[in-house]
Amino acid sequence: MMVIQLFRTARLAGRRRMNHSMIRDTDLCCRLMVRMRRTWIASLALLLSVTVTCPRNVAARDILDSVIFGPGEVDPSPQLNGIIKINLETGTASPFIPLGTANLFFPTDLVVGPNGNLYVSTLFGTVLAFDPHTGIPLPSSIPSGSGGFDGLFAFTNGSGNALEFGPDGNLYVATSMGDIAKYNATTGAFIENVVTGLTSPDVITFTPSGALIYDTGEIGAPGAVLKKTGGSVETLIPPGSPGFGGASHVLLTPAGNSPTRMLVSDFHGNKIHSYAIDGSDQQLFAVVPPAIPDPLPPGITPENASNFPSEMLLLPNNTVLVGNLGLTRRPDNRGSILEFALNGTLTRTVADGLPPISGITRTFALGDLNQDELVDGADVSLVFQYWNTAGVGDLDRSGTIDGADIAIVYSNWTGDTFPTAPVPEPHSFVGTVLVAGLLTRRVIR
Repeated sequence: MMVIQLFRTARLAGRRRMNHSMIRDTDLCCRLMVRMRRTWIASLALLLSVTVTCPRNVAARDILDSVIFGPGEVDPSPQLNGIIKINLETGTASPFIPLGTANLFFPTDLVVGPNGNLYVSTLFGTVLAFDPHTGIPLPSSIPSGSGGFDGLFAFTNGSGNALEFGPDGNLYVATSMGDIAKYNATTGAFIENVVTGLTSPDVITFTPSGALIYDTGEIGAPGAVLKKTGGSVETLIPPGSPGFGGASHVLLTPAGNSPTRMLVSDFHGNKIHSYAIDGSDQQLFAVVPPAIPDPLPPGITPENASNFPSEMLLLPNNTVLVGNLGLTRRPDNRGSILEFALNGTLTRTVADGLPPISGITRTFALGDLNQDELVDGADVSLVFQYWNTAGVGDLDRSGTIDGADIAIVYSNWTGDTFPTAPVPEPHSFVGTVLVAGLLTRRVIR
Protein backbone atom coordinates (compact mmCIF):
# COMPACT_ATOMS: atom_id res chain seq x y z
CA MET A 1 0.00 0.00 0.00
CA MET A 2 2.93 2.34 0.61
CA VAL A 3 3.83 2.11 -3.11
CA ILE A 4 0.28 3.03 -4.10
CA GLN A 5 0.23 5.97 -1.68
CA LEU A 6 3.51 7.21 -3.14
CA PHE A 7 2.04 7.14 -6.64
CA ARG A 8 -1.05 9.09 -5.54
CA THR A 9 0.95 11.65 -3.55
CA ALA A 10 3.32 12.15 -6.47
CA ARG A 11 0.43 12.72 -8.88
CA LEU A 12 -1.24 15.34 -6.65
CA ALA A 13 2.01 17.14 -5.94
CA GLY A 14 2.92 17.15 -9.61
CA ARG A 15 -0.40 18.69 -10.58
CA ARG A 16 -0.03 21.46 -7.99
CA ARG A 17 3.57 22.35 -8.87
CA MET A 18 3.65 22.01 -12.63
CA ASN A 19 1.28 24.82 -13.69
CA HIS A 20 0.81 26.42 -17.12
CA SER A 21 3.27 29.23 -16.42
CA MET A 22 6.11 26.70 -15.93
CA ILE A 23 5.29 24.96 -19.16
CA ARG A 24 5.34 28.27 -21.09
CA ASP A 25 8.81 29.02 -19.75
CA THR A 26 11.08 27.28 -22.30
CA ASP A 27 14.23 27.74 -20.27
CA LEU A 28 12.57 26.38 -17.17
CA CYS A 29 11.29 23.37 -19.10
CA CYS A 30 14.79 22.60 -20.32
CA ARG A 31 16.16 22.81 -16.80
CA LEU A 32 13.30 20.62 -15.61
CA MET A 33 14.20 17.92 -18.14
CA VAL A 34 17.84 18.00 -17.04
CA ARG A 35 16.75 17.71 -13.42
CA MET A 36 14.46 14.80 -14.30
CA ARG A 37 17.36 12.95 -15.87
CA ARG A 38 19.57 13.63 -12.87
CA THR A 39 16.94 12.41 -10.44
CA TRP A 40 16.09 9.17 -12.26
CA ILE A 41 18.27 7.10 -9.94
CA ALA A 42 17.05 9.05 -6.93
CA SER A 43 13.47 8.30 -7.99
CA LEU A 44 14.18 4.60 -8.09
CA ALA A 45 15.90 4.78 -4.72
CA LEU A 46 12.85 6.49 -3.21
CA LEU A 47 10.49 3.94 -4.74
CA LEU A 48 12.55 1.02 -3.43
CA SER A 49 13.15 2.56 -0.01
CA VAL A 50 9.45 2.63 0.80
CA THR A 51 9.00 -1.00 -0.28
CA VAL A 52 12.13 -2.49 1.25
CA THR A 53 10.14 -3.90 4.17
CA CYS A 54 8.14 -6.14 1.83
CA PRO A 55 8.95 -9.85 2.18
CA ARG A 56 11.26 -11.39 -0.40
CA ASN A 57 10.35 -14.64 -2.10
CA VAL A 58 13.07 -17.24 -2.61
CA ALA A 59 13.33 -18.29 -6.24
CA ALA A 60 12.04 -21.58 -7.58
CA ARG A 61 13.85 -24.75 -6.54
CA ASP A 62 13.68 -26.62 -9.84
CA ILE A 63 16.27 -27.63 -12.38
CA LEU A 64 15.77 -28.40 -16.05
CA ASP A 65 17.49 -31.37 -17.64
CA SER A 66 18.02 -32.45 -21.23
CA VAL A 67 17.47 -36.14 -22.06
CA ILE A 68 19.77 -37.18 -24.87
CA PHE A 69 18.08 -40.36 -26.14
CA GLY A 70 14.62 -40.60 -27.60
CA PRO A 71 11.93 -42.72 -25.93
CA GLY A 72 12.29 -46.47 -26.29
CA GLU A 73 9.54 -48.96 -26.96
CA VAL A 74 9.83 -50.29 -23.42
CA ASP A 75 10.30 -47.64 -20.77
CA PRO A 76 9.01 -47.24 -17.21
CA SER A 77 8.63 -43.48 -17.77
CA PRO A 78 8.12 -42.92 -21.52
CA GLN A 79 6.92 -39.34 -20.97
CA LEU A 80 10.30 -38.29 -19.53
CA ASN A 81 11.95 -37.21 -22.75
CA GLY A 82 13.14 -33.98 -24.35
CA ILE A 83 13.46 -31.48 -21.49
CA ILE A 84 12.33 -32.58 -18.05
CA LYS A 85 11.94 -30.68 -14.77
CA ILE A 86 13.20 -31.98 -11.42
CA ASN A 87 12.20 -30.49 -8.09
CA LEU A 88 15.26 -30.24 -5.86
CA GLU A 89 13.24 -30.60 -2.68
CA THR A 90 11.33 -33.76 -3.57
CA GLY A 91 13.39 -35.22 -6.41
CA THR A 92 10.23 -35.55 -8.48
CA ALA A 93 10.84 -35.58 -12.23
CA SER A 94 8.11 -34.34 -14.56
CA PRO A 95 7.77 -33.69 -18.29
CA PHE A 96 8.40 -30.12 -19.42
CA ILE A 97 9.17 -29.82 -23.16
CA PRO A 98 8.38 -33.06 -25.03
CA LEU A 99 10.39 -34.31 -27.97
CA GLY A 100 9.15 -32.86 -31.25
CA THR A 101 8.31 -29.44 -29.80
CA ALA A 102 9.91 -26.91 -32.18
CA ASN A 103 11.82 -29.82 -33.78
CA LEU A 104 13.41 -30.73 -30.47
CA PHE A 105 15.22 -34.05 -30.92
CA PHE A 106 18.35 -35.37 -29.21
CA PRO A 107 19.02 -32.36 -26.95
CA THR A 108 22.65 -32.19 -25.83
CA ASP A 109 22.82 -29.22 -23.45
CA LEU A 110 20.73 -26.35 -22.10
CA VAL A 111 21.26 -23.04 -20.34
CA VAL A 112 19.13 -20.15 -19.06
CA GLY A 113 20.52 -16.91 -20.48
CA PRO A 114 20.90 -13.50 -18.82
CA ASN A 115 17.65 -12.49 -20.53
CA GLY A 116 15.81 -15.33 -18.80
CA ASN A 117 15.24 -17.43 -21.93
CA LEU A 118 16.00 -21.15 -22.07
CA TYR A 119 18.39 -22.26 -24.83
CA VAL A 120 18.82 -25.90 -25.93
CA SER A 121 21.41 -27.35 -28.32
CA THR A 122 20.72 -30.47 -30.38
CA LEU A 123 22.55 -33.14 -32.36
CA PHE A 124 20.84 -31.77 -35.47
CA GLY A 125 22.82 -28.53 -35.48
CA THR A 126 20.26 -26.18 -33.98
CA VAL A 127 19.97 -24.05 -30.88
CA LEU A 128 16.36 -23.66 -29.78
CA ALA A 129 14.84 -21.02 -27.49
CA PHE A 130 11.93 -21.51 -25.08
CA ASP A 131 10.15 -19.71 -22.28
CA PRO A 132 11.70 -21.32 -19.16
CA HIS A 133 8.43 -21.13 -17.21
CA THR A 134 5.95 -22.39 -19.80
CA GLY A 135 8.14 -24.27 -22.30
CA ILE A 136 6.54 -22.35 -25.17
CA PRO A 137 8.89 -21.89 -28.19
CA LEU A 138 9.96 -18.27 -28.63
CA PRO A 139 9.65 -16.38 -31.92
CA SER A 140 12.61 -16.79 -34.25
CA SER A 141 14.68 -14.03 -35.82
CA ILE A 142 15.35 -16.34 -38.79
CA PRO A 143 12.86 -15.85 -41.66
CA SER A 144 10.74 -18.84 -42.58
CA GLY A 145 12.19 -18.68 -46.07
CA SER A 146 15.61 -19.33 -44.57
CA GLY A 147 14.41 -22.29 -42.52
CA GLY A 148 13.17 -20.35 -39.51
CA PHE A 149 10.36 -21.53 -37.25
CA ASP A 150 9.12 -20.66 -33.78
CA GLY A 151 11.71 -21.89 -31.32
CA LEU A 152 14.72 -21.72 -33.65
CA PHE A 153 17.43 -19.45 -32.29
CA ALA A 154 20.46 -20.38 -34.43
CA PHE A 155 21.99 -22.95 -36.74
CA THR A 156 25.34 -24.43 -35.69
CA ASN A 157 28.18 -25.97 -37.66
CA GLY A 158 27.53 -29.58 -36.73
CA SER A 159 25.81 -30.64 -33.53
CA GLY A 160 26.01 -28.38 -30.53
CA ASN A 161 27.78 -30.18 -27.69
CA ALA A 162 27.79 -27.46 -25.01
CA LEU A 163 26.29 -24.03 -24.36
CA GLU A 164 27.44 -21.17 -22.15
CA PHE A 165 26.93 -17.42 -22.00
CA GLY A 166 30.15 -15.42 -21.89
CA PRO A 167 31.00 -12.32 -19.88
CA ASP A 168 30.32 -10.31 -23.05
CA GLY A 169 26.69 -11.46 -22.98
CA ASN A 170 26.98 -13.58 -26.14
CA LEU A 171 26.17 -17.28 -26.45
CA TYR A 172 29.09 -19.68 -26.97
CA VAL A 173 28.56 -23.12 -28.54
CA ALA A 174 31.01 -26.04 -28.68
CA THR A 175 30.32 -27.96 -31.89
CA SER A 176 31.05 -31.44 -33.19
CA MET A 177 33.04 -29.84 -36.01
CA GLY A 178 35.67 -28.74 -33.52
CA ASP A 179 34.72 -25.09 -33.04
CA ILE A 180 33.87 -22.84 -30.13
CA ALA A 181 31.47 -20.49 -31.89
CA LYS A 182 30.02 -17.19 -30.66
CA TYR A 183 26.46 -16.03 -31.42
CA ASN A 184 24.63 -12.79 -30.80
CA ALA A 185 22.50 -13.33 -27.70
CA THR A 186 19.58 -11.32 -29.09
CA THR A 187 19.33 -12.29 -32.74
CA GLY A 188 21.17 -15.62 -32.83
CA ALA A 189 23.40 -14.33 -35.62
CA PHE A 190 26.79 -16.02 -35.93
CA ILE A 191 29.63 -13.70 -34.88
CA GLU A 192 32.84 -15.73 -35.11
CA ASN A 193 34.64 -18.95 -34.28
CA VAL A 194 36.66 -18.18 -31.17
CA VAL A 195 38.55 -21.51 -31.33
CA THR A 196 38.83 -24.02 -34.20
CA GLY A 197 40.52 -27.34 -34.90
CA LEU A 198 39.39 -29.17 -31.75
CA THR A 199 38.29 -32.79 -31.43
CA SER A 200 34.75 -33.16 -30.09
CA PRO A 201 34.83 -30.26 -27.59
CA ASP A 202 32.32 -30.55 -24.76
CA VAL A 203 33.48 -27.85 -22.31
CA ILE A 204 32.85 -24.10 -22.19
CA THR A 205 33.58 -22.29 -18.94
CA PHE A 206 34.74 -18.75 -18.17
CA THR A 207 37.05 -17.66 -15.36
CA PRO A 208 36.13 -14.62 -13.24
CA SER A 209 38.64 -12.62 -15.31
CA GLY A 210 36.91 -13.63 -18.56
CA ALA A 211 39.34 -16.28 -19.84
CA LEU A 212 37.77 -19.14 -21.81
CA ILE A 213 38.29 -22.71 -20.55
CA TYR A 214 37.52 -25.45 -23.07
CA ASP A 215 38.49 -29.01 -23.92
CA THR A 216 39.44 -31.22 -26.79
CA GLY A 217 39.45 -34.98 -27.25
CA GLU A 218 36.66 -36.06 -24.90
CA ILE A 219 35.77 -38.57 -27.64
CA GLY A 220 38.17 -39.72 -30.34
CA ALA A 221 41.49 -38.48 -28.96
CA PRO A 222 43.41 -38.14 -25.68
CA GLY A 223 41.56 -35.54 -23.63
CA ALA A 224 42.98 -32.15 -22.69
CA VAL A 225 41.71 -28.96 -21.04
CA LEU A 226 42.94 -25.58 -22.27
CA LYS A 227 42.53 -21.90 -21.42
CA LYS A 228 42.40 -19.00 -23.88
CA THR A 229 43.16 -15.51 -22.65
CA GLY A 230 43.01 -13.00 -25.46
CA GLY A 231 45.23 -14.49 -28.17
CA SER A 232 47.19 -16.69 -25.77
CA VAL A 233 46.38 -20.40 -25.26
CA GLU A 234 47.58 -22.37 -22.25
CA THR A 235 47.24 -26.12 -21.64
CA LEU A 236 45.86 -26.74 -18.16
CA ILE A 237 45.50 -30.52 -18.33
CA PRO A 238 47.69 -32.09 -21.04
CA PRO A 239 46.68 -35.17 -23.07
CA GLY A 240 47.53 -38.43 -21.37
CA SER A 241 47.53 -37.01 -17.85
CA PRO A 242 47.53 -39.91 -15.33
CA GLY A 243 44.06 -40.98 -14.29
CA PHE A 244 42.35 -38.56 -16.69
CA GLY A 245 40.50 -39.71 -19.79
CA GLY A 246 38.77 -36.55 -20.98
CA ALA A 247 36.45 -33.81 -19.77
CA SER A 248 32.71 -33.65 -20.28
CA HIS A 249 32.41 -30.52 -18.12
CA VAL A 250 34.46 -28.07 -16.08
CA LEU A 251 33.06 -26.20 -13.09
CA LEU A 252 34.86 -23.52 -11.07
CA THR A 253 34.16 -23.55 -7.35
CA PRO A 254 33.49 -20.27 -5.52
CA ALA A 255 36.53 -18.64 -3.94
CA GLY A 256 35.02 -18.10 -0.48
CA ASN A 257 37.63 -18.72 2.19
CA SER A 258 39.75 -20.98 -0.04
CA PRO A 259 41.24 -20.69 -3.53
CA THR A 260 39.01 -21.43 -6.50
CA ARG A 261 39.28 -25.03 -7.68
CA MET A 262 38.53 -26.49 -11.09
CA LEU A 263 36.25 -29.53 -11.00
CA VAL A 264 36.51 -31.70 -14.10
CA SER A 265 34.08 -34.53 -14.85
CA ASP A 266 35.80 -37.53 -16.46
CA PHE A 267 33.08 -38.96 -18.70
CA HIS A 268 34.60 -42.38 -19.36
CA GLY A 269 36.61 -42.60 -16.14
CA ASN A 270 33.51 -42.30 -13.90
CA LYS A 271 35.28 -39.73 -11.74
CA ILE A 272 35.33 -36.04 -10.93
CA HIS A 273 38.79 -34.57 -10.51
CA SER A 274 39.77 -31.39 -8.70
CA TYR A 275 42.60 -29.13 -9.88
CA ALA A 276 44.08 -25.81 -8.97
CA ILE A 277 42.96 -23.13 -11.40
CA ASP A 278 46.27 -23.48 -13.31
CA GLY A 279 45.78 -27.24 -13.78
CA SER A 280 48.20 -28.30 -11.05
CA ASP A 281 47.51 -30.19 -7.81
CA GLN A 282 45.29 -32.93 -9.23
CA GLN A 283 43.08 -34.54 -6.59
CA LEU A 284 40.24 -37.02 -6.73
CA PHE A 285 37.03 -35.18 -5.92
CA ALA A 286 34.65 -38.15 -6.18
CA VAL A 287 34.02 -41.49 -7.82
CA VAL A 288 30.53 -41.22 -9.27
CA PRO A 289 28.12 -43.74 -7.68
CA PRO A 290 26.57 -46.22 -7.86
CA ALA A 291 29.38 -48.74 -7.90
CA ILE A 292 29.94 -50.46 -11.24
CA PRO A 293 28.44 -53.95 -10.86
CA ASP A 294 30.36 -57.17 -11.30
CA PRO A 295 29.48 -58.89 -13.53
CA LEU A 296 28.70 -56.10 -15.94
CA PRO A 297 25.27 -55.83 -17.57
CA PRO A 298 24.93 -57.27 -21.10
CA GLY A 299 26.48 -55.05 -23.74
CA ILE A 300 28.79 -53.22 -21.31
CA THR A 301 32.55 -53.78 -21.56
CA PRO A 302 35.20 -52.73 -19.03
CA GLU A 303 36.29 -49.97 -21.43
CA ASN A 304 32.87 -48.29 -21.33
CA ALA A 305 31.84 -49.15 -17.79
CA SER A 306 30.95 -45.75 -16.35
CA ASN A 307 27.98 -43.86 -14.97
CA PHE A 308 29.02 -41.19 -17.49
CA PRO A 309 28.93 -37.91 -15.51
CA SER A 310 27.82 -35.39 -18.10
CA GLU A 311 27.44 -31.96 -16.51
CA MET A 312 27.80 -30.20 -13.15
CA LEU A 313 25.91 -27.29 -11.65
CA LEU A 314 26.84 -25.10 -8.68
CA LEU A 315 23.88 -24.30 -6.42
CA PRO A 316 23.54 -21.14 -4.28
CA ASN A 317 24.22 -23.18 -1.12
CA ASN A 318 27.65 -24.06 -2.58
CA THR A 319 26.87 -27.69 -3.31
CA VAL A 320 27.51 -29.30 -6.69
CA LEU A 321 24.91 -31.18 -8.70
CA VAL A 322 26.17 -33.85 -11.10
CA GLY A 323 23.97 -35.15 -13.91
CA ASN A 324 24.72 -38.64 -15.22
CA LEU A 325 23.71 -40.58 -18.30
CA GLY A 326 23.88 -43.83 -16.35
CA LEU A 327 25.66 -47.13 -16.94
CA THR A 328 22.81 -48.38 -19.11
CA ARG A 329 20.01 -46.42 -20.73
CA ARG A 330 16.61 -47.67 -21.67
CA PRO A 331 14.67 -49.58 -20.63
CA ASP A 332 16.12 -49.69 -17.10
CA ASN A 333 16.97 -45.97 -16.86
CA ARG A 334 20.06 -45.57 -14.67
CA GLY A 335 20.49 -41.81 -15.10
CA SER A 336 20.68 -39.73 -11.94
CA ILE A 337 21.18 -36.34 -10.34
CA LEU A 338 23.63 -36.40 -7.41
CA GLU A 339 24.55 -33.65 -4.95
CA PHE A 340 28.06 -33.25 -3.52
CA ALA A 341 29.57 -30.95 -0.91
CA LEU A 342 32.60 -28.93 -2.03
CA ASN A 343 34.88 -31.42 -0.25
CA GLY A 344 33.62 -34.22 -2.53
CA THR A 345 31.26 -35.86 -0.02
CA LEU A 346 28.07 -37.21 -1.54
CA THR A 347 25.29 -35.47 0.39
CA ARG A 348 22.30 -37.06 -1.32
CA THR A 349 20.84 -38.59 -4.44
CA VAL A 350 18.41 -35.96 -5.69
CA ALA A 351 16.81 -38.29 -8.24
CA ASP A 352 17.62 -41.60 -9.89
CA GLY A 353 15.92 -44.05 -12.21
CA LEU A 354 16.10 -41.28 -14.80
CA PRO A 355 16.64 -41.44 -18.55
CA PRO A 356 20.17 -40.36 -19.58
CA ILE A 357 20.83 -36.76 -18.53
CA SER A 358 23.01 -34.76 -20.92
CA GLY A 359 22.66 -31.28 -19.42
CA ILE A 360 21.33 -29.47 -16.34
CA THR A 361 20.53 -25.84 -15.65
CA ARG A 362 18.83 -23.79 -12.96
CA THR A 363 15.47 -22.13 -13.29
CA PHE A 364 14.59 -18.83 -11.66
CA ALA A 365 11.35 -17.55 -10.19
CA LEU A 366 9.26 -15.39 -12.48
CA GLY A 367 10.42 -11.84 -11.77
CA ASP A 368 13.93 -12.82 -10.60
CA LEU A 369 15.48 -10.80 -13.41
CA ASN A 370 19.00 -10.58 -12.00
CA GLN A 371 19.00 -14.31 -11.17
CA ASP A 372 20.11 -13.90 -7.55
CA GLU A 373 17.51 -16.32 -6.11
CA LEU A 374 15.41 -13.40 -4.80
CA VAL A 375 12.55 -11.35 -6.23
CA ASP A 376 13.07 -7.91 -4.76
CA GLY A 377 13.74 -4.23 -5.43
CA ALA A 378 16.78 -4.96 -7.57
CA ASP A 379 14.48 -6.68 -10.06
CA VAL A 380 12.11 -3.71 -10.02
CA SER A 381 15.01 -1.43 -10.94
CA LEU A 382 15.83 -3.63 -13.93
CA VAL A 383 12.27 -3.25 -15.20
CA PHE A 384 12.70 0.53 -15.09
CA GLN A 385 16.11 0.29 -16.75
CA TYR A 386 14.62 -1.42 -19.80
CA TRP A 387 11.24 0.33 -19.67
CA ASN A 388 9.29 0.55 -22.93
CA THR A 389 11.68 -1.85 -24.70
CA ALA A 390 11.54 -5.57 -25.42
CA GLY A 391 14.61 -6.40 -23.34
CA VAL A 392 15.12 -7.87 -19.89
CA GLY A 393 11.90 -7.62 -17.91
CA ASP A 394 9.29 -8.36 -20.58
CA LEU A 395 7.79 -11.03 -18.36
CA ASP A 396 4.43 -11.30 -20.08
CA ARG A 397 6.07 -11.60 -23.54
CA SER A 398 4.01 -8.69 -24.85
CA GLY A 399 6.96 -7.15 -26.70
CA THR A 400 7.10 -4.11 -24.41
CA ILE A 401 8.15 -3.69 -20.79
CA ASP A 402 5.33 -1.84 -19.06
CA GLY A 403 3.07 -1.73 -16.02
CA ALA A 404 1.96 -5.32 -16.52
CA ASP A 405 5.54 -6.47 -15.98
CA ILE A 406 5.83 -4.32 -12.84
CA ALA A 407 2.70 -6.06 -11.56
CA ILE A 408 4.28 -9.49 -12.14
CA VAL A 409 7.46 -8.58 -10.26
CA TYR A 410 5.46 -7.00 -7.44
CA SER A 411 3.22 -10.05 -7.08
CA ASN A 412 6.15 -12.46 -6.96
CA TRP A 413 8.00 -10.16 -4.55
CA THR A 414 5.25 -9.61 -1.99
CA GLY A 415 2.84 -12.45 -2.70
CA ASP A 416 0.07 -9.87 -3.23
CA THR A 417 -1.72 -8.86 -6.38
CA PHE A 418 -0.69 -5.43 -7.61
CA PRO A 419 -3.93 -3.41 -8.00
CA THR A 420 -4.80 -2.62 -11.59
CA ALA A 421 -5.90 0.97 -11.05
CA PRO A 422 -2.63 2.52 -9.83
CA VAL A 423 -0.62 1.05 -12.75
CA PRO A 424 -0.73 3.75 -15.46
CA GLU A 425 0.34 3.53 -19.05
CA PRO A 426 4.13 3.28 -19.48
CA HIS A 427 4.74 6.96 -20.18
CA SER A 428 2.60 8.25 -17.30
CA PHE A 429 4.00 5.61 -14.94
CA VAL A 430 7.55 6.70 -15.63
CA GLY A 431 6.49 10.31 -15.28
CA THR A 432 4.93 9.59 -11.91
CA VAL A 433 8.12 8.02 -10.64
CA LEU A 434 10.16 10.93 -11.95
CA VAL A 435 7.90 13.42 -10.20
CA ALA A 436 8.28 11.39 -7.01
CA GLY A 437 12.02 11.81 -7.36
CA LEU A 438 11.67 15.54 -7.90
CA LEU A 439 9.79 15.82 -4.64
CA THR A 440 12.86 14.53 -2.80
CA ARG A 441 14.91 17.50 -3.97
CA ARG A 442 14.57 21.27 -3.89
CA VAL A 443 11.99 22.88 -6.13
CA ILE A 444 13.57 24.43 -9.21
CA ARG A 445 13.63 28.18 -8.91
